[in-house]
Amino acid sequence: MNIIFCEECGSRNTIEDDVLRDIEKKAISCQVCGFLISAEHLINHTGSGKLIDTSTYRILVIDDDTSHLTLLQTALQKEYTVHIAASGQEGIEAAVNESPDLILLDVSMPGMDGYEVCSTLKRDKKTRHIPVIFITAKTRGDEEYKGLSVGAIDYIVKPFNIRILNAKIASHLKFKAMRDELRQKIAEQKSHIKSLRDDILREDGTSDELYQLQTNPVEKEENSGNDKNTDLEKQHLIDIVNALNDFISIQDIDGRILWANTSMIKAFGLLFFELQEKKCYNLYWERTAPCEGCICADTELESPTSPVERFSPRLKQSLLQTGLALHDKNKNIVAVACTTQPLQPVTASRPPEPESPPPAAEDFPAIHLGEFNDAISTLLVSSDTMYNMYKDDKNLARINQYISDASNKLRILVGELSKQIPQKKI
Repeated sequence: MNIIFCEECGSRNTIEDDVLRDIEKKAISCQVCGFLISAEHLINHTGSGKLIDTSTYRILVIDDDTSHLTLLQTALQKEYTVHIAASGQEGIEAAVNESPDLILLDVSMPGMDGYEVCSTLKRDKKTRHIPVIFITAKTRGDEEYKGLSVGAIDYIVKPFNIRILNAKIASHLKFKAMRDELRQKIAEQKSHIKSLRDDILREDGTSDELYQLQTNPVEKEENSGNDKNTDLEKQHLIDIVNALNDFISIQDIDGRILWANTSMIKAFGLLFFELQEKKCYNLYWERTAPCEGCICADTELESPTSPVERFSPRLKQSLLQTGLALHDKNKNIVAVACTTQPLQPVTASRPPEPESPPPAAEDFPAIHLGEFNDAISTLLVSSDTMYNMYKDDKNLARINQYISDASNKLRILVGELSKQIPQKKI
């Protein structure tokens, strides 16, 4: 017996060996929705058309709500190896240590929210390749845009049906498997081309010394080890700079910000991609041109420049700033590293959200729509999980349908009610 998943509804199908072997000739009908599952719909680990063991896929769920963590873990652990994290920082550490195949990430979390977690993951070479799906009660269109902008591949709004979630997970894992297989084939082709090149060099009578230098596996291994050490040293340097309280940034010669450390990102209350391409002199000082004493204004200045104290209208505090010229191999200035020291504690972050509108005339309490969506989502996931655990119980299946119908109706009613009375900011 084998298990495959329907890409249409996400349900689990138990298939006989001989039926699966003939899938190239005859598609298999989904046992739940009737969707025709053909060979290309299989999530394939091996590329040979054989069935995958979905337990080899690792999914990381990051959510501060313990009930959601438990529900999702229970619902998914039959098909996947599930890891959980109850905070953004814990989730980042788990992503680095466990190297999951996919991450389910909540947006609204205390401390480090989902957007910041996703941005951090996408900046790290170890985790930037991991697909991220946001699961959130935030329903505004700009929230979805922001989620996709920081690197997520999908955005699911609560409440959701667990079968739909399964379908999305299966679909994205299929694409990941195809991408991994393509990368493997590219690596094999590169290896083959290199082998042919070595043969040509040998046949052309390349000097033994030069040939050994080009092809010696010991030297290649040493060079590869040196490259790995260099990458590790770079990562350590980035970690150190991110731990500093000073604001560190790198900008091109025109003042456009290319990189910023964590302290600077938090001080301005922006996401990393929102800082990129902004002019440093406009961001800090609200100027339209580089400041006097800055390398961006005068490349002949001595580097590093003398510290200059200025007041930042944006941060509402005095800052002490120093610039360091960065050169290419021809000693041309290509960028500037800027160190900015706050002269008083930074309290600025994101601008405060505007206050909610006053209550309606009938003094009905303001609705927090996200909490309703969370509650409805819990109902749906719980009922689907129980149904999947006891599929043979027809009475339970009928009860599950009642819960699903009632939850969907409740969601519609809440949506209509929210249009008539004030909502709290989510």
